[in-house]
Amino acid sequence: MAQILICDDDRHFFEMAALGLRAKQHRVEWAKDPIDLNAALIGYTPDLVILDTQMPEGGGPEAKKILEARYGDKLPLVFCSGMPIEHQKKWYPPAPTCRYVNKPTSLDSLIAVVQDLLKQFPPAPQP
Repeated sequence: MAQILICDDDRHFFEMAALGLRAKQHRVEWAKDPIDLNAALIGYTPDLVILDTQMPEGGGPEAKKILEARYGDKLPLVFCSGMPIEHQKKWYPPAPTCRYVNKPTSLDSLIAVVQDLLKQFPPAPQP
């Protein structure tokens, strides 16, 4: 079981993704923009973040800055956007901890990417 934070301004996408991820026994939290993300990280450490690129309050670039300031480049990230993957990779250069998904995406595809990334970077054991 992993702690997954979805930072996306699309509530419908969050609800769809959360339903599928919770069915896989993951705990899922939501932040609708970088301001919410910053607040959500107080006292909470996600094992993986699903990050939209285009949202209010500075969007994905601001959210990524917040995440990097707290976790460096160690936190697994799934960039999930309607932006073509080649454009996502220009904004967020490829790294071992990063994956890219185009919206709209199927729930099965998103879960497969998350599960694969969590296999490579497993969550720390819970106390």
